[in-house]
Amino acid sequence: MRRFIQLHTIIFIIIYLSSNSYGYTDVTKLNCDGFRLGLSFEEAINIFKNSGYVENNDVKKLAEGEYGYKSDNKNDLPCVILFARGKNSLKYSILFANGELIEFNKHIDHEEKTDRRVLQKKYCSLFGVPESSWRANQKSYLIWGGVVKEFPFDPRFTSIKVELSDTIEYVRILSFHKTLYAQFAESLERYVKANKLYETQLQKNLKLAHEHIPKITSLIKGDLRYRQIQIHPFEGNGGEIQISGFVREGDLKNLKEIVNSTSPPVKIDWVADEFPADIFDDITKE
Repeated sequence: MRRFIQLHTIIFIIIYLSSNSYGYTDVTKLNCDGFRLGLSFEEAINIFKNSGYVENNDVKKLAEGEYGYKSDNKNDLPCVILFARGKNSLKYSILFANGELIEFNKHIDHEEKTDRRVLQKKYCSLFGVPESSWRANQKSYLIWGGVVKEFPFDPRFTSIKVELSDTIEYVRILSFHKTLYAQFAESLERYVKANKLYETQLQKNLKLAHEHIPKITSLIKGDLRYRQIQIHPFEGNGGEIQISGFVREGDLKNLKEIVNSTSPPVKIDWVADEFPADIFDDITKE
């Protein structure tokens, strides 16, 4: 009899949760603009490509309709961060570790004030939560399981945060335990696999650097002002051209103008110094 009651109790709970609007929501299956937790890096890249985005190696200078990525470290775990910029100040920042999406951020700065109620309705519909869960004056909510919480709320679990104002639209989908404890993944092999695409990008940029350096050196060859300058490919930040050494005080600006005139295909890492004229001449005199 006791087992019979327990069984019926379990069945009742399942039916209740499945029929109740606050029933359990598997956040990992919810998506925003096609992105969801667990998505692979390749799948994310294809979403941008299929939407007409093009790649830009310099993530700090992304223009509308461009994406790029760089390596990073979270809790000593090698990660890859994918950035993109869309129309109307739309920005994406997406974190990958162990080959899967573990954090998604979408941010829009509206130039003009928007009707927050319209946006609330949009996201309640997108994530399948009742509009009544979001009060009219509430700025943000957080979905955890089947529970809608008013933010701030300690999101130490897989969750979705939506934050709206008259001018800002922000969505974050977060796998907290994977973000915080990802360093306890199965093996180093998975870390390497997660950064395979980054390594490919690194080799591509180093090749571009090798090919471009002669264009720079041809413009300064024989110029005694730059005889202490060294230019070489550098593996930092995904592959760069590093310019090191030293010049006479006042000559570095002109050197930068020369380098920029060649339209480098990768980032320039400047580690060159300027020395006062007397010190420079003393060091470089034959």
